[in-house]
Amino acid sequence: MNEAKLIMRLSYGPKREMTILEAPGDDKQKPMLRIANRFLLESGFTVGSKVEVEYSDNFITINKI
Repeated sequence: MNEAKLIMRLSYGPKREMTILEAPGDDKQKPMLRIANRFLLESGFTVGSKVEVEYSDNFITINKI
């Protein structure tokens, strides 16, 4: 049985334009996104927080668990 999922994308909170970088130390071009800013803390993420990362077409979703 297929899993049904409803995703609502609300427009609130800070937004920041970022660029995907090349991960260091690899011969192949492996994409990397590095997020380190005050918005993580303001959004409830602290050092040691466990997160779930979900990848789909043109979206990366990060949820605190």
